[in-house]
Formats: sequence, structure tokens, C-alpha cells
Amino acid sequence: MVSPVLAMFLGTSTTTLFSSDASAFIFSGVLCLIIFILWMIFAKDKPEGAPDLPVLPVTKYLGEAARSRNIWLAGIALFFTMGALMTMNSFIPKVLHDVRSLESGPASLYGSLVTLGGAFGSFIGPLFCKRLGVMKPYLIVTALLAAAGTFWCWQLPIGPAIIVGLILAGFLQNAMAPLMASLPMLLPEIGPVYAGSAGGIITTLQVIGAVVVPTFIVTPLAGSSGKGLFGLAAVCFILTIVPVLFLPELGSRALAARAGKNSSK
Repeated sequence: MVSPVLAMFLGTSTTTLFSSDASAFIFSGVLCLIIFILWMIFAKDKPEGAPDLPVLPVTKYLGEAARSRNIWLAGIALFFTMGALMTMNSFIPKVLHDVRSLESGPASLYGSLVTLGGAFGSFIGPLFCKRLGVMKPYLIVTALLAAAGTFWCWQLPIGPAIIVGLILAGFLQNAMAPLMASLPMLLPEIGPVYAGSAGGIITTLQVIGAVVVPTFIVTPLAGSSGKGLFGLAAVCFILTIVPVLFLPELGSRALAARAGKNSSK
């Protein structure tokens, strides 16, 4: 989860280095081709020592995954989370330029701080949740803090205050997604056998949210208003709480208790 956020940081912080849109897309296309070649050469079907899983029909994998209510709840939560993230990452440089009157270069650099904070949040957030021992309270509180950070961070005074605010907002915004993406492996009805198909359902809803929310919901309603754009993004973070409330508790304490019950049987 860190790597795509780090890639977005590099992308948003280097936009002004390209002379035109065409040069940026050509560079990206060549880079994708290089990554594809490296993948074909070095990628393996599974890590060494990983157990062989049963080979079942595709419909069996999808059917079992689709029957899990918890998978759909996690997917809906990521639908809103990714929609809010894409709104923030897409519009923060433009809003800083148009509303806060920053030059294109500084606006791009300041905007990239959100994704820089997100790289730390993707890694440290789950570690903190594990240490805390409970997942649902962590997700709820983090979603509320992310909503507040999304709405206020870009309005802080230019200088150290906005730098800290943007990094902290990005940290909170990205501190939830890795946990929700890991749910298939933690759910007893899914586990490693159906985790691939379950993860596919979650990821599909996540990608749909990344396209639908900023393009067809936030932008038509908010227009070019900074408060409107990031206010609606904040609402999306709050909406993630609704499906989270109906998820089972899958924190480290609950998993340890479940493992203890299974061993006693």
C-alpha cells in the first residue's frame, strides 16, 4: 500500500518538470513498459515455501467471496475512501494555485506533501492499529480525523503550518485503506483460499469509487470551490464509518481470542 502512494507523491511533485502533457504521458508509457518487462522476467507465481491451495472453478471462488457480506462492506468503505483520496490528490495543487495564489511549482510541491504523508500513514497506521488491539474504533476515529484534516489542511497559513497540516492529513487519509484491504485474509469465511477473489471484489469497488466520486459526484456539486471540493471529500471519509460499523471486530485482540478458542477445540 506504500508503493502506490509513494508513486503518487513522485508524480504530483514532478509535474512541472515536463515541458508538455505529451512528454509526461510518453514518459509514463515508457516507464510502464519497462515495469511490464521486469515483471515478466522476475515475477513468480507465489513466494517460495507458500502452501499449495486447492484448484477450484472460478465461479466457486467468486461465489464464495460474493456471498460474504463483510467483503461488500469493506468494498463500500474503500469506495468512499478512494473517492475522497482521489478528490484530494487531484485538486489540491489546483486549489492551492487558484485559491491560495501559489505559483504552479510551489503549489505542486505543497500538494505532493499529502501523498508523502500518505506513504507514512499506509505503513505506520496498521502498526498502530495492531498495537492498539482493536480495529473498528481505530477506523472510526481515523476516518473522523481524516475528514477534519481534509477540510482544514489546505486553509492553514502558508509555511510550516500548512506543511504539517498537509502531511498529517495525508497520513490520516491513508491509514485506513491497508486494513480494509487485508480483511479477506482475516475473515474466517474467506481466508487464503478465497482471498484472491474477495480482494478482487474489494479492489473493483475501490477503483469504481476513485472514478465515480470525484468525476460524477464531487466535481458537479462543488465546481471549482475549494471548500466544496474538500468538504465533500471530508463527507466521503465520514461515510466510510457506516459500513465499518457493521463489520466484525478483527483487531489483534479479537484474532488472538479466536485463535485461542480454535486451539482449545
